[in-house]
Amino acid sequence: MIVGVGIGGAKDQCVTLGKEASCLRLVGDRHPDPLVAALELELLELGNRTMIGIMGFQSDTPVTDVHVEIAYTHTGGLPVGISELCHAVRRATARIYNDGRVEYREDPQWFTPYYRREGAEYVPGEPQPSTKGGEGMKGLAQLGELKRAQSNGASLPHSPLPTPNSALVTNGKKKVHRESREWHLNIPLQEADVRKLRAGDVVYLTGCIFTARDGVFKYMIDEGHEPPIPIRDHFNVTTQSSPAGTETSPGKYMVNSLQATAGFRYAQWMDRLMERHGVRAVLNKGGMSQQMYQTVFKKHGAVCLSTMPYGIGAIYGKAVTGVRDVYWKELLGISEAMWLLEVKELGPLLVDGDSEGNSYVAEHAEEVNAPLIEIYKDLPQLILKRFGEVTDPTEELIK
Repeated sequence: MIVGVGIGGAKDQCVTLGKEASCLRLVGDRHPDPLVAALELELLELGNRTMIGIMGFQSDTPVTDVHVEIAYTHTGGLPVGISELCHAVRRATARIYNDGRVEYREDPQWFTPYYRREGAEYVPGEPQPSTKGGEGMKGLAQLGELKRAQSNGASLPHSPLPTPNSALVTNGKKKVHRESREWHLNIPLQEADVRKLRAGDVVYLTGCIFTARDGVFKYMIDEGHEPPIPIRDHFNVTTQSSPAGTETSPGKYMVNSLQATAGFRYAQWMDRLMERHGVRAVLNKGGMSQQMYQTVFKKHGAVCLSTMPYGIGAIYGKAVTGVRDVYWKELLGISEAMWLLEVKELGPLLVDGDSEGNSYVAEHAEEVNAPLIEIYKDLPQLILKRFGEVTDPTEELIK
């Protein structure tokens, strides 16, 4: 991800600066103020030391870059706004002329010297006070040292990074590593198909799946309306998704992208969905809680499949070979309607929760949390303890 940090200004301005910093600067760009540039590098390194990557899984380089923007403020407040730009980066900059011409640019050139001006006496082309030697902050000398250090491959001092395997030994016991397997399955899924899947396996699906979000679940589960398709016998895989699709002509649809939404939002309907309609697999983003797997999915012999990673909705969309129908469109709207999608080799999909109640995320939580514990050891004591900040890392870790 790309992290944007806005420091200073009013509480609304710092949030805007953080958003702009994450979205409107290019990777590798450094702030002209040497202290801010040094802070960007320090935060970049610190972010990568967490080793928490896409969907909470371990990664050597989870942070692509950190951009910081600043504004004048009273130090008694000093608001900070942080924005994390998703890996699915979609950005374009264009100028549209009156005569219809469109000019695209690779560099949005958002943070111009004028945008970053430090006072009313701004002179185009002249350096700002904070970057002049001996004035403002620490001057261009420090920026030169920073650039020389970068060119020599140096980085900010830190303690050694924890290795991915260091968390495999917990409480004196070494975890048994299990190789994930790849499965290509046809829909409708049979009980034997589901029972052989284990957390961490990768699945590709072929057949017909139906979409279900809040609208479908409320109408079909809460209000008790019968589904328009035989779910149990023919279409026992659902995805919590609103396809990026359009109706090209009456009754004809085209899907360009398919990406599921967060699974935890729909936990309240899973028990009744599986009990009444025999759903064997639920496809969403990020899975659900271990408790859900142990109490509901295990009870019904079902699995939870998670998309992986963010930003590949177009790849999933290519697996959609057709749209059989879109049900309850007038009642619920096209985004909340039930889409019946024909898919071929839809994947890769991660088995986040299996029919035995195992959770892939829970199994790897200690491994993911280990780098954070190492980072906390190097952090200074908090200054404003009276506001409730904590120094115990276990109070902030993923459970």
